[in-house]
Amino acid sequence: IAVGMDVVDEGKEILVVTEKGFGKRTPQEEYRIQARGGFGLKTLNVTERNGLLVAMKAVDGSEDLMLITIHGILIRMDVNDISIIGRSTQGVRLIRLGDDELVATIWPQGTGLSFPATPVPATINWDVWQGTCATDRPYNPGIHPFKWRGFWDYGCGALGDIGCHSMNSAFWVLNLKGDFVVESSKVSEFDENMAPKRSTLVYDFPAKGKRCAVKVIWQDGVNNPNTDKDFVRPPGLPADLQLNEGFGQVFVGTEGTIFVNDAYCGTAPIVYPEALREKTRAIEKVYPRVKGGPTQELCRAVRGDGPKPISNFVDHAGPLTEMVLVGNLAVRLGKKIDWDMEKMEARGLPEVKAMLKRKYRAGWEPKLT
Repeated sequence: IAVGMDVVDEGKEILVVTEKGFGKRTPQEEYRIQARGGFGLKTLNVTERNGLLVAMKAVDGSEDLMLITIHGILIRMDVNDISIIGRSTQGVRLIRLGDDELVATIWPQGTGLSFPATPVPATINWDVWQGTCATDRPYNPGIHPFKWRGFWDYGCGALGDIGCHSMNSAFWVLNLKGDFVVESSKVSEFDENMAPKRSTLVYDFPAKGKRCAVKVIWQDGVNNPNTDKDFVRPPGLPADLQLNEGFGQVFVGTEGTIFVNDAYCGTAPIVYPEALREKTRAIEKVYPRVKGGPTQELCRAVRGDGPKPISNFVDHAGPLTEMVLVGNLAVRLGKKIDWDMEKMEARGLPEVKAMLKRKYRAGWEPKLT
């Protein structure tokens, strides 16, 4: 079974990663050219300990690498930190996994990445998949099926990929729909194709009704929040509390802190200090629970059955996505964005208008009314 293909330029190494979180880099010189009838070369010593090979990539050490598990955990690391060792070895541990967790794929990010044309699998209509995207690229497994998320054109980087999941609860519960200011910092290098490996964003929302002003801080590209010296640890958490290496959410209030150790609110929130926990149990539910969960709600919406979904496009999903992606304007321009949601424009920055309307590929222009 082929797990990957790549064009190897001189001086690059071959990076391989296994399902149980092991990996290594091996100099390309160890892979001698063989004749047409050759049996190939062993690139990894597969054992029960390290598991099967799941991904490979030609690298030069300047890239950032994101490991994605079957349950959606994302861990980012510098490729240069991965050991260079021989072909017939097991590799070194890159990530510690739980008993029911496996690495699904890898996602390289960085500038100057190349994606040469490779044969299109019979299962993909590449023209249809690219759709309206103005840049007509040849197929490459470094784009599809997963790594398109890092491209500006396809996935808008980390914000576009996971931002709406991570910020949805705050946007909803704190009613953040409306004007705001966002500013970026700690932005790593990026180019016209790929989003940065790392960035920090600070959103400031003015007071609204009975709610005070709110500050939302987004930090992506953190190698490990428990050890990364540039990660700003939220206040109100116990010093010995280990944060999820992939992602998480923290709500800091005037009385205490709510900690959620994932991006999707799939785990139970934990309240600090502990003295507040009994108080929270007495809080009445405000929002009705969706019968059958979000999947059944979606099916009913498609059929036109039942009440309007809470996360409908006009009232919630659209404004949420708008708020999240305005952060990318701050990243790409390196300027503070004072956003007017009603007019959908950045105050005092006319250059933003050109970035809000995408160019369409010839033959794929939508008929807008």
